Amino acid sequence: FEKIRERIIKQGEKKKKAIIEGAHLESKILLQEAKRRIDNQISMAKKKFRDEMIDRAMDIVVEKLPREMTDQDNQRFLKQYLDSTRTE
Repeated sequence: FEKIRERIIKQGEKKKKAIIEGAHLESKILLQEAKRRIDNQISMAKKKFRDEMIDRAMDIVVEKLPREMTDQDNQRFLKQYLDSTRTE
């Protein structure tokens, strides 16, 4: 009876150890997946922020540039453009 009892206890301990190891592995996998999702969300948020900043900067340029440009600036840019097309 004692040997049977010891064998059952050993089997129980093996199962307990296997369950604990499985739980550790599963928790590690879940943590890695959560980290991957978080990193992905951070990357998407950074891209969205960058895109919004670029859009806002372009809006400001489109709004302010016509007021800041003079006829002299237009003539200079036209001359630069024409000079660059002649050299090509």
